[in-house]
Amino acid sequence: MATRVFPVLVISAKTGASGFIVVQIPVHIKSLAHAFYSNGRNVQEGNSSLKRKKPVLGVYTSIERCVLTANNEVEWTMATASDAKGWLPLWTQKVGVPGAITKDVGFLMNWIEEKRKQKGP
Repeated sequence: MATRVFPVLVISAKTGASGFIVVQIPVHIKSLAHAFYSNGRNVQEGNSSLKRKKPVLGVYTSIERCVLTANNEVEWTMATASDAKGWLPLWTQKVGVPGAITKDVGFLMNWIEEKRKQKGP
């Protein structure tokens, strides 16, 4: 599978004492000089063979809401649409996305837990 990037504008906001929302909107940033992957600068300036690979520009959008419930559990609700582009058919992507998102949320929750443990009480 080819290297992919998903250029997005991320907007986040706190919603009360125990929640937040995140909105990710796909953006076309090919003409921005500071864009590293989207405009191909990485091919010449990447500091590793992986970073010098020409990526496929995918499209991703999401709306997410996260709250800490009265039971001290995290409730994460999201709606998402994406297209990884390239040769992978869209129907195949749609089958795999829910599992990938579940896995990613698990990674994030584990990362947060580790950071909290490092910080201490």
